[in-house]
This record gives sequence, structure tokens and C-alpha cells, in this order.
Amino acid sequence: MSAVPEKEILRPPGLITVLRKGFDITTNHIGLILFPAALDLFIWLGPHFHIKPLLTTFFSEIQASLASLPSDIASQSGPWNNPDMQQMMKDLQAYLVEHFNLLTFLRSFPVGIPSFMSGRLPVGTPLPGYLAIEVSDPAEFLGLVIVLSILGLAIGNLFYQLVAQAALQNKLDIATALGRWPRQALHTLGLGVFYFLLSIAAFVPFFCLSLVTFGALGSLSAILYVGLLVVVLYPFIFAGHAIAANGENLLAALRSSARLARLTLPMTSLFLLTVFLLTRALEAVWIVPAEDSWLTLIAIAGHAFATTGFLAATFVYYRDAGRWVDALLRALA
Repeated sequence: MSAVPEKEILRPPGLITVLRKGFDITTNHIGLILFPAALDLFIWLGPHFHIKPLLTTFFSEIQASLASLPSDIASQSGPWNNPDMQQMMKDLQAYLVEHFNLLTFLRSFPVGIPSFMSGRLPVGTPLPGYLAIEVSDPAEFLGLVIVLSILGLAIGNLFYQLVAQAALQNKLDIATALGRWPRQALHTLGLGVFYFLLSIAAFVPFFCLSLVTFGALGSLSAILYVGLLVVVLYPFIFAGHAIAANGENLLAALRSSARLARLTLPMTSLFLLTVFLLTRALEAVWIVPAEDSWLTLIAIAGHAFATTGFLAATFVYYRDAGRWVDALLRALA
């Protein structure tokens, strides 16, 4: 990373300044919001790929498994014997069966295009109707999940490249981004697989714990799993930024992200927590219009602008924090 004047060594990136720069960048390159806006419009008004038969079978097997537990174990099954918990599970089942749309896998992680429709899962539209496609074959379901996830990661990398150009170079060079896209998309796909494997590795012990304990600790294991997942994935939070901004390969991106996250732990944690809380707070605004109202277009545009601004701010923070760390290490040396 480029050097900075000695007087700036003890000036880490300011939270408010970074966020302001992110939204200034988005205002100056407003075309970037077309990516999240187009994805939300596609999930909302495009074809809906439902998996009602598969979800119904899945929940039925869970209920059958709980019902087949021995009486002495079932009596200790903690939250599963709670009527409120059982009703909540029934409501969740009914909601997912009717609303779940496979197109939400286009919102990929850790690199992807922001989308609030992927969390809202709308089935109502202001149009007379929509094309509903039922997927009942497990192999077809798995194939669609893989294809949509890969497509989401690939397009997400292109979006990240353009945001990085706007944030770090104050320009948009689509030709350069498309030229780098195949190689960077491959490394982004590897990053997605890496995140998936880490998530599975963290999930296995807590899944076994929930099966063995059945009691309060079993219900607490889900919270413990989320906490462990955050800790495990946190060091690699900027790997997608390193790939998109610097063209680093997967291993180099993982190393540089872990280095930056480790050396700026309190500052980076505060920054990411602030962005997360602001994003969640704004989501309460975006869901105000009914899903079958054209006013939802305003929510889509607002969400696209806000999330693009936050993403641009993360690239500004990634650059400034990296420069600050390099200058500080040189001073300490």
C-alpha cells in the first residue's frame, strides 16, 4: 500500500469521515445503484422459484423425528416442548412454504450484490400476477442453488470491482473491470467455498451439542454457533475487498485481510458494527410500503443507494486503515 506523510501516522480513519466519503462516492457515481436495484426488481417482479413440496417434506420429517423420541428424552427436549416455540415453528413453516424463492441465492456471501427483497421474500406484486415455478426434485433444487450462488458471486465481484474503482480511483472503467472479471470471479468463487467450509466446520460441534443435550444448552447452542461463526469469519472480512481492489489471489487476499483485521481489531469491529446497525435500522424503513404497491420502488431505490454507500465506505476504510497500519509499523520499526 502507498506511503503517507509522517504527520498522518497517528490519524486512523474516522468513522464519520469514512461514511460520508462512501455516500459522496455513490452520489458522484450514481449508476452503481443499478446493480442492487436490478437484483431487487428481479426477485420482486421476476419468476418465483418455489420449493413447497420439498419444504413440506422437510418440516414433516423434523416433526416425525421429534415425535419418535423416547418419552424420557422428549420430556427433556427443552424449547421443543414449549407451546409458544411450537407455534412459532408452525408459523415459520407456513411462511417459508409460501414465500421462499430460490432466486434469493443470487444474494451471495461473502461477496455479492446487496438485496433487501432476498430477506423480505415477497409474493405480492403490483402486477396482475407472476410466473411461479415449482421445484420438487431434490437434484434440481441442489443444481439451482449451486448455479445461482456461483452467478451471484461472479456478478458480485464485478459490482465490487466497480465500487472499488469509484471509491479508490474516483472513476469507473467498465472495460478494465470486465477484462479482470474472469480471473477475479474465480478467486471470489474460491472465497465463497472457503466461507462455506468454515461455516460447516463451525456448525458440526454445535449441531452435535444440540442433539445430545436437548435442554437449555441445546437451545443456547444456536446462539453460540452464531458467535463462533462471527469470530471465525471476522479475520477474512476484507478478503473480497483485496481481490476486487488490488487483484490479489485468494491466498494473498486471505492473508492481507487477516493482517488488517488483527492489527485494527477494536477500530474495525466498531466500524463494521456501526455499518451493520445502520443497515438494519434502515431496513425497517424499506419494508414500510406494501409488497404489492408501486411505492416499493422508492424503497428499492433508497436501499440501493444506502447499501452502495456503505459498501463504498468499506473500501475507503480498507484503504485508509491499511495505510495507517503500514505507517504505524514503519514508525515502530
